[in-house]
Amino acid sequence: MEKQNILEVSQNLGNDFDLPYYIYFKVKSDTNEKVISPLKIGLKITNACHFRCPYCFVIKEEDYLSFDNLKIVMSKLPQLPYEVYLTGGEATLHPEFSKIVNYLVELGILVKLHTTGVIPEKNRSYIISNLEKFSSIQISIDSIKNFDKLRPNHIDTNPLDKICSFVKECLSRDYKKLLVNIVVSSLNINELDEIIDFCYNHGLVRIHLSSIFSINSRLLVSDEKYATHYNKIILKYSNLGVQFLTSPFCHPWSLAIKSRIEYNSPLYCPAQKTEFEIDMHGDVYPCPFLHDETHFMGNLITEDFEKVWYSGVDKLNRTAWSNDDKCKNCKLFNDCGGGCYAMAFASKLEYDKRCILHENK
Repeated sequence: MEKQNILEVSQNLGNDFDLPYYIYFKVKSDTNEKVISPLKIGLKITNACHFRCPYCFVIKEEDYLSFDNLKIVMSKLPQLPYEVYLTGGEATLHPEFSKIVNYLVELGILVKLHTTGVIPEKNRSYIISNLEKFSSIQISIDSIKNFDKLRPNHIDTNPLDKICSFVKECLSRDYKKLLVNIVVSSLNINELDEIIDFCYNHGLVRIHLSSIFSINSRLLVSDEKYATHYNKIILKYSNLGVQFLTSPFCHPWSLAIKSRIEYNSPLYCPAQKTEFEIDMHGDVYPCPFLHDETHFMGNLITEDFEKVWYSGVDKLNRTAWSNDDKCKNCKLFNDCGGGCYAMAFASKLEYDKRCILHENK
């Protein structure tokens, strides 16, 4: 792909620039073509977190990406990314959080924050005073009536109240880029209506429904059940002005395609082709769900960028990655590709086991 300045492209397209669609149309999804440098980077700047969510796959160690190592990583990129999302753990527990944000903004990169919403006072004040530096702030809310059960917290009291207080402060400053992420699992799918109603009543009208990543079948939701709930919620809340930003990168979507349920992003997995994630040690992995030895791409502190970027697993360079016969003979294969590769790999299968069509064949 021809080298381009993604920042200039996005500025020319204006504020409504949609990165997933840009990726989809710029990268030929059925080839091994990659952009010369990731358009989007996840920075896991710490593993530290107040919460101990039972389905979280992040090991809770108090480890941090140093500011000096961050500068080394960014200096090795042949082209700056369009967007960086800061994640963890809880990214705001990083002792140099504000310094990191200021540095990335000065480089001209859009900064997205993934947070639990329970933020140390110093960094909370910084965020509230510098909301313009964040392209969006994503807050996780997975339950209302069972909040403490799904998100046990060993430090803070009344975490949901603290989240609501933070949201109120952001909205009082007319910040319109708050986004709620709901991890959908068997533990809360029957509570989705209540969760979204709670969000709506607190002024949170941008919702991202994220499918749980787990090899525990008891926690998974089949694409049939997911699509049914999704459709009902869309019909109810879209008329109230709620905007659903669900991207089906990591979702079961075969039944959704069959039922002609429209998503707001193309069916495309960006892992390793247009983005990757960097952890606290500079280690690079294709996506948040593939932090393992098989998918280790290299280290951007100690190795050259080209060596890291052009490594990885060949299957991830293709959208239709599955070699499963049932998948390849399915009329939805070109759209679905086998589902989420990471879920299939974790399950030691050649397809996403949430697919109801596969099980019925």
